[in-house]
Amino acid sequence: MSAIVYKLIPQDPFFELPEELVVPFKQKMKTINDDNRVEITERVQFIDAGEEFHGICCPFCDAALDPMWWHQKMAAFYARTQGFYDLTVTTPCCEQPTSLNELVYDWPQGFASVLVQTTHEASLPILKEAALELTGVPWRWVKARYEVFD
Repeated sequence: MSAIVYKLIPQDPFFELPEELVVPFKQKMKTINDDNRVEITERVQFIDAGEEFHGICCPFCDAALDPMWWHQKMAAFYARTQGFYDLTVTTPCCEQPTSLNELVYDWPQGFASVLVQTTHEASLPILKEAALELTGVPWRWVKARYEVFD
């Protein structure tokens, strides 16, 4: 059996929720659905699609990127600073500057330090609108699937 989790993250991976918005933001997300979870971390994290991570493409030439290249970049960035403080890369295919966050992931994925999780698909537009209204920054969805073992 599998579980689907929807993860709402800011489009800017380095967006930090201002201290004065933390409580109102959490309260608003909970009023939409009581079991919504808000996570705020000190460092930018990779927000994955679980078992739906199928590949990565270049945002410029659409070439498939070698997963080993991606893993090496991820490991280097994380090891150097014990977190993701720099996501800048040059694509190996067409040598264009971009970021790990802007690569084209199949299913969509990204980086963030603010995350809202829900299992209520019907509330997705309401959550996204509320996050935009409270913060003034655009948000995007990561849909993740995880195998659940009983």
